[in-house]
Amino acid sequence: MFSSPMMGGLANVSRFLAVSTKGGSDAASGRCSRFSRCELRMNQARADRVAQLMQQELGQMLLTEVKDPRIGFVSITRVELSRDLSQARIYVSVMGTPEEKAATFQGLKQAAHFLRGEITRRLGLRKAPALVFREDTGIQDSLAIQNLLRQVSQHQDEGHD
Repeated sequence: MFSSPMMGGLANVSRFLAVSTKGGSDAASGRCSRFSRCELRMNQARADRVAQLMQQELGQMLLTEVKDPRIGFVSITRVELSRDLSQARIYVSVMGTPEEKAATFQGLKQAAHFLRGEITRRLGLRKAPALVFREDTGIQDSLAIQNLLRQVSQHQDEGHD
């Protein structure tokens, strides 16, 4: 079982990120040519693993290391990383007023350089991915839908009485 990179250090991160070419994959059996679909799948699988680690590390850094008072309650909901690991879209959920959200995104933009360097160092990446923060409105959307469903059920209950 894989342990957290913070618990096992850089050796576990390297093992977690390594793409194995041995075993039953198409690449190992010689059925794939250079830049074929199976190679792209392996690149995307690696990008997905790095994105998962980035999400964990960024969440930890925002909690403990980034001291910007503009960054309030922020949840990183997902990270999408390009196959070549050059760009990371980080989706964050921010609670608060529109002014507080704008201030939070301004603080994240200011902290991006620090976060980029730390992610590169902690995950042992050769190239630092560009960090682009985007708002994820999924939590707010689900709360709005729950409120609508509650109103509909209350309206139906009043209509049947």
